[in-house]
Amino acid sequence: MNMKKILAMLISLITVISMFSSVNVSAIEKMSGEQLNAVFDDWFNNYSMKTYITNDWEYGLTIQGIYSSTEKDEEESPVLLAYEMVYEIEGYRNTNATSVVVPSSINGKKIYNVIRPTFENNKNLKKVTYSKGIKKVDVETFENHKKLQEIKLPNSIIYIGLEAFHNCKNLKKATLSNNAYIDQCAFKNCKKLRSLNFKGMVKNNKDPEILTYSSYISYEAFANCVKLEKIKLESGVGKKAFYNCKNLWKVTFKNAKKSPYIGKNAFKNTKQGIKFVVKNNKVAKSLKRKLKGSGVKNAKILIGKKVVYQNING
Repeated sequence: MNMKKILAMLISLITVISMFSSVNVSAIEKMSGEQLNAVFDDWFNNYSMKTYITNDWEYGLTIQGIYSSTEKDEEESPVLLAYEMVYEIEGYRNTNATSVVVPSSINGKKIYNVIRPTFENNKNLKKVTYSKGIKKVDVETFENHKKLQEIKLPNSIIYIGLEAFHNCKNLKKATLSNNAYIDQCAFKNCKKLRSLNFKGMVKNNKDPEILTYSSYISYEAFANCVKLEKIKLESGVGKKAFYNCKNLWKVTFKNAKKSPYIGKNAFKNTKQGIKFVVKNNKVAKSLKRKLKGSGVKNAKILIGKKVVYQNING
């Protein structure tokens, strides 16, 4: 493993620790300090410097932590229960490709992640499809891929990393996972992206790899997506999540039980008179309160086609 890969792995690991709050670990047996050290030493001594190569792909083993959903340390962080080794893709060798399907297994080895350097030499890509089973889109993976027009991500994706598609200025179509945390600036400056259908986190109490998050669409995740017109979502949105989306005129919240968290200036500089469509009066009333500070101008809240609140300014 070269220094670039080690740095990418460490950054990814730090991101996991800082962004993911907990996992369900009912089936995970807590390792002792000696066991944790043994697993880490085994990976470091026997696998950390090893890369496997096929015609198209380079891949290797990395190590990740599994954290308690209940037990916390003195700093109120989830306690590390165990380490596990997982395979991740490190490089795509076809530099002339315009379309690629990222495999969820290579030579029978299940792929968990595709790390940041994988596509750094593949600037001709126009369409990327991740296969079902892959868990993450790493930080900055497709940043500045100016020719990229379409991405398809399966529901197995639980994390879309920091600036993962930042400055993909020709990205027009994005099919996103229903289960993902979308990190800061993930789609910032994707100026041709027109629509978004994103359900938000689906909590799963059986799969220890599915994590629980405090928010779903993070800081400036879709900032400056100036052609984005309408979105459907069920999750909370962080500070400036849709900042400067000048043509965003319709937001549909699909949850009938409660309105989501809305961060400060989440919808600042969106279209004046922006419409928020909700399921019932309870959600509408709650949403009206939460839009204060969101940056909206003359917003309307509708139940179906019926306007129940209007002239809302945030």
